[in-house]
Amino acid sequence: TRILRREHVNYEETKYIFSELVSTLFFQKEAQKYTLEQLAIELSNKKRMETEVNKYLTLVSLAGESHCGPCSAYLIEMMQQNPHSVLAYRIIGALSLIKDPKSVNPLIELGREQAPHLLKEVIYAIASIGGEEAQGFLFTLSTGHPNPDVRQIASTAIAHYSNE
Repeated sequence: TRILRREHVNYEETKYIFSELVSTLFFQKEAQKYTLEQLAIELSNKKRMETEVNKYLTLVSLAGESHCGPCSAYLIEMMQQNPHSVLAYRIIGALSLIKDPKSVNPLIELGREQAPHLLKEVIYAIASIGGEEAQGFLFTLSTGHPNPDVRQIASTAIAHYSNE
């Protein structure tokens, strides 16, 4: 606390850094509790999703960070059941890290019905997963979507991910 009282230290910035550090440490500790199969089983527990939302969101993030292939089916199901939620955002991020090609089509379907801000997340997820279906969808968006911002994001995603 003495260090935080000095004038040259920004208290809010330091508080944010400590918060991120604690969050990262918690995340690492939680990740050690699960094998990929156990994580998939936990994600399949729909009751947990309804009663322990924060825990479930943590499990979704762990699935992505762990590249949990067995979790993809459960994540896709939850994303389809909750397309307009915070959970959908978290699942899109997890699927982009897992890179399961089976998630491209459900992401495309989700993206067709969404506002541009969520479609942007879908675009980046699909681009990171890759494949012919993903490239086709991105090309279609980049050349034919009515929103110029979406066209630009899709074009950028194609250029960025085709160079990887």
